[in-house]
Formats: sequence, structure tokens, C-alpha cells
Amino acid sequence: MTKMTLFQAGILIALAIAGVATQAPGDAEAPMSIAYRN
Repeated sequence: MTKMTLFQAGILIALAIAGVATQAPGDAEAPMSIAYRN
């Protein structure tokens, strides 16, 4: 369960960073999206 909790926390952090990335220029947003998919 600990790993699952950390995994869920990682998703929340990733979503938060992605939310900030959407406010940045498109050039900065594309690499972030690719990084999260990998």
C-alpha cells in the first residue's frame, strides 16, 4: 500500500506540474507532456 500511496502522490504532483506547464509557452509544454508519458 505504501508504494501505491507514493504512486498516487506522484500522479498528484505530476498533475500539479502539468497544470503549471499549461500556463507556460507551448515550447515548454510539449517536453513536459512527453516526459510524463514516458
